[in-house]
Amino acid sequence: MFWILATYLTVLVLYSIAFVSRSRTEAGFFVSGRQLGTITLSLTIAATTIGGSAVVVTWTLMRRYGPWGILPDIAGGIGLFLLGFWLAARVRRTDKLTLPELLKPCFPPYLVKLLALAIVLAQIAWLALSFRSIQIVAGLTTPELILICTLTYCYSFIGGQWSVSRTDVLQFAVLAGGFLFATLSSGHLHIPPVAHIGLPLFYLVALMFFSHLIGPDVFAKIFSAKSETVAKHGAVAAGILKILFSLLLLAAFSTGLSIEKLNLVLFLAVASAILSSVDSIFISATAILERDILALPHHRFTPHVVGMGLLLLSMGFTLSGVGIVKILASGYTIFLVSLFFPTLSVLMKKRAGLATLWLPVLTFLAVWAALGGAAAFFAAFAA
Repeated sequence: MFWILATYLTVLVLYSIAFVSRSRTEAGFFVSGRQLGTITLSLTIAATTIGGSAVVVTWTLMRRYGPWGILPDIAGGIGLFLLGFWLAARVRRTDKLTLPELLKPCFPPYLVKLLALAIVLAQIAWLALSFRSIQIVAGLTTPELILICTLTYCYSFIGGQWSVSRTDVLQFAVLAGGFLFATLSSGHLHIPPVAHIGLPLFYLVALMFFSHLIGPDVFAKIFSAKSETVAKHGAVAAGILKILFSLLLLAAFSTGLSIEKLNLVLFLAVASAILSSVDSIFISATAILERDILALPHHRFTPHVVGMGLLLLSMGFTLSGVGIVKILASGYTIFLVSLFFPTLSVLMKKRAGLATLWLPVLTFLAVWAALGGAAAFFAAFAA
């Protein structure tokens, strides 16, 4: 599968070259010059949020929890739906480039940097999850994985958000078409037996819902919309698409589909789902590092250098051997407890007190300690 994936990525690299001229400015590179229409916006948000979680992690959860394992992805779709109706127009109205910039008028600079760092740590965890997923489904050796990740970096950074959003449209078609083909070509459906639902599953449901309602990668797409109306409609449509895809994924897995044994069509579908998440994270994390943490002046190749650092960090995390669900949950946890309430307060009230940050964090730490800490919690994910 290595050569198939390498060829597919090479096609994406060549396609991305067409968008080099549009990405020369800072806004062009990070938010597509704020020119995305409703169709492109909805498809790129849907493709980005489906990602590896809707395939590899959902497959893992369904093996443990039966059909209930699809709930985290449905919760994510509901989060996008509410984002469109409730917050998307407000987000687009700010004309920002990154999520932490929304918080700068309300918090001291050092605290904004800490929040931005929390986002990037979560994104590095998500990149590591995605790289590990690619390695699993393609059966890659370490050198092959490094080459595949490098090609992914190349097509993402050649045209910035322009190339990411346009390749996401292609990749959504590939992943949706692949799983639809798998479902329709199967002769039977067998819904897995319902298993006991435990705290870890509810935890992931909450994480997925809140991180889709307020998330750095999704906000980067909203910032890219042509108008507030486009932002609203695009987010709502993306939520619907994600929920529909979750149901399609349930049907596909109910046919006996296993990510450990994929034909060519399904392999490309799974790979597209994972890659469409990686490219968007690369761009949004780079914007946050460049603007909000390092405060670097924007030059043509500054994002490429910063992005290479992200690639190296996430690859190191990937090769460290941490389990997939651990990576997902730890990354979302860092993000959720540090950023959700301050951002929501800013968007709704135009202000945010320190209590919106510290109270949720202290509450989370208290609950975490009561549950016995990280080791005891993640032990509940074990099969």
